[in-house]
Amino acid sequence: MKNSLPPLERMEKYLRHDYGYPECIRKETQPHAFELKRLKLLSLQRIAFDQTWWVLPLPPRVSTETTPMSTTAVPDDYRVPSFENVQEYLKENALSASLPCRLITLTDGDLDDGAALLREDLDTMKGSSTHLETPTLRLERLELNLPWMVRLLHCMKKLVSDQMQRYGSPLGGQEK
Repeated sequence: MKNSLPPLERMEKYLRHDYGYPECIRKETQPHAFELKRLKLLSLQRIAFDQTWWVLPLPPRVSTETTPMSTTAVPDDYRVPSFENVQEYLKENALSASLPCRLITLTDGDLDDGAALLREDLDTMKGSSTHLETPTLRLERLELNLPWMVRLLHCMKKLVSDQMQRYGSPLGGQEK
């Protein structure tokens, strides 16, 4: 992907919680889980600077006869314009935005050989200069088991919540 990769230390925060494990992973007691964590860290490093893996831009809202609001004060009778076909859009485009959380929440119990799969995906990413040139990764195509899906959704919620906190409160919570 990019020639300049971020330092691994910047990516470690995403793997700090060891999602799906009852306790912190230790190299001495859980060598397979530790190796998987190392490969997850390298994979996160590869996708770090490419926003297409981390961001899901929403399509424009359906046009309405009302003009966009020019104030942060939201009237009580204001109706947010709906998204047209948002379900289809999400179904087609949300897969790549879930990749960071698929990586973060993957455990050695989710796949027969998750380490081999990540090694293959790392080789695929190393051979591409951008996300657009990268074929769909094997990790993206996998169907998730229920525990992994629950961890993935929790991870996505956490990342969204953290990002929302970075930018302050939503319009409804701002003072007039």
